[in-house]
Amino acid sequence: MKKLVSMFLVLAMCMSLTPAFAIDADDYPQRFWDVPRDYWAFEYIAELVDRGVLNGYEDGSFKPDDTVLRCEWAKMMVLVAGLTTGDEAVYFSDMSGHWANAYVNAAKDYLSAYADNTYKPDQAAVREDVTVSMVKLKGYDVSEADYSYLSQFSDMSSISNSLRPYIAVAVEKGLIEGFEDGTFRGQDTLTRAEAATLLWRASQYGSDNKVADANTQPLSTAQPTASADPVATLRPTLSPTLRPSGGSSGTTASAATPSPTTAPVEIATPKPYIVDTLKSVETDSFAYDGGSIYYVDGSRIYSMDPQTGDARVALDASDLTLTKDTVDMAEEYVSEEDSDISESGENEQETIVSEEYSNYVPTQVVYDQYNDRVVMNGYYQRHEKPFAAPDDDCEYYVAYDIGTGEVFWEFGNKYYHEDPLSIKCFISRDKVIVSNYVHSYEQIFNIDTKELISSIRRKYSNGNDMYWNVGNELYVYGYSDELYKYDFSASEFVSIFDFQTSSYIDIGINGDDVYYWNINHTVHKINLTTGQVSELDISADSEKCEVLDMTTVALTYYNSSNLIPISDDYIIFYDKSAKAFRVLSAR
Repeated sequence: MKKLVSMFLVLAMCMSLTPAFAIDADDYPQRFWDVPRDYWAFEYIAELVDRGVLNGYEDGSFKPDDTVLRCEWAKMMVLVAGLTTGDEAVYFSDMSGHWANAYVNAAKDYLSAYADNTYKPDQAAVREDVTVSMVKLKGYDVSEADYSYLSQFSDMSSISNSLRPYIAVAVEKGLIEGFEDGTFRGQDTLTRAEAATLLWRASQYGSDNKVADANTQPLSTAQPTASADPVATLRPTLSPTLRPSGGSSGTTASAATPSPTTAPVEIATPKPYIVDTLKSVETDSFAYDGGSIYYVDGSRIYSMDPQTGDARVALDASDLTLTKDTVDMAEEYVSEEDSDISESGENEQETIVSEEYSNYVPTQVVYDQYNDRVVMNGYYQRHEKPFAAPDDDCEYYVAYDIGTGEVFWEFGNKYYHEDPLSIKCFISRDKVIVSNYVHSYEQIFNIDTKELISSIRRKYSNGNDMYWNVGNELYVYGYSDELYKYDFSASEFVSIFDFQTSSYIDIGINGDDVYYWNINHTVHKINLTTGQVSELDISADSEKCEVLDMTTVALTYYNSSNLIPISDDYIIFYDKSAKAFRVLSAR
């Protein structure tokens, strides 16, 4: 993480009861490129920055979606409330020598700790945890909490029983609300933008006075780019909607300090892994070049950032055309007087005919690691030839280099079976494997000369085999759920690993490591150089993983595609049922 301009969050806001006042985005300049004026929390961040409470980063960003840690939240509370930080004793077993020990000590009567006498300072702060701390700090009475405020949340049962009175009071007082889909998500982490909003509300709603709602729709905050290409909107980060004006009447206690005998409240430990949507899109083909994910969407090829889901158009194929000049042998008109001219063809003449192909349909993107390029494969649907009716149902296959827009390979008319032509993988700078479904083998071509070099027989193939190579070795994973290596001397595949599963698995490649994900949601890694197989800690199992996008993780042959393993803790997969790229990652 880059160093802050000053301390992480320099806060100095008083928690006393102050009259509420409205804030307007027009009152403040835009200071951060990732917090534009239409950002859902602009006013709250701008107000606290204007007071000198918050600061940004050296690169001009605020990073509103960065996660707040438990130690950072403790410091925020202390600085906001002006609590004394002179106590250097160690009350929690995991706070010895930690930079935030003094802050945790100052706020320990308000913070939720764990039954094993730990505070877990470097874990992410969660929504129900910080909400409880603010209710305690405000001194609200929870003995007669109105639980009806929780009935609006479809996931009310996920809120810890011991914390429900605090959450109910916080909702009643307007400190926090749920999401637009009717959930509260008590175990969700807290972002810097949400922390700013919660702290601002706590200072304003102390006397139950309310302010007019600001723009409540969370908007994306992509960094501006110099490119004129259209850039797809980043996926919104779901943030709490503001409480409508109004609320219960009457006065409340000031920020009285709770009794020091208040027992720490045990909270559930956040699950170490999450699944969330990276980009919602319907696609049948994608490729990863080590920096970006390329995918087919309609007539366009998009390039997507694997960390943010930000996408741009890499190539629009809707305007592609291909013109071919062919020789047409036409018979010349000969009069009866000249009918004695020989029939050897002398009465024929050559004419050049320009034919045009249009209506290009992209079907595939493939990464050529040897030439560092992405190739788009597809076909033209329409063929027009002079003095002939247009053919609107042709399938003339042509592949393009996305970077240059030039023709990579002109395959010609389809002649393989009913399945489309496809490029399986590149195996050197000048060799490529192309599928041949009807004969159950693949063909190796020379890229420069377009000459057929040899054919590769496939064993137990269903036409959806995944080919790749490491060094000089060629591998394939297919329908039989085994990993094969090609023996060029014997011209056959040899099984080198049996996945030992009766169900389809997802598989992905990163260097010489093969990642595979089985129906039990566990992830394994095979190193092709050493043959070592290891089970990774990362998992989509419900005991270890929280699904943030509220969509079931279901691995079936018809529902998922191959993986894009960025690292051992960050794996992208395409979910056909959800029609989205989703991410399994460490929290």
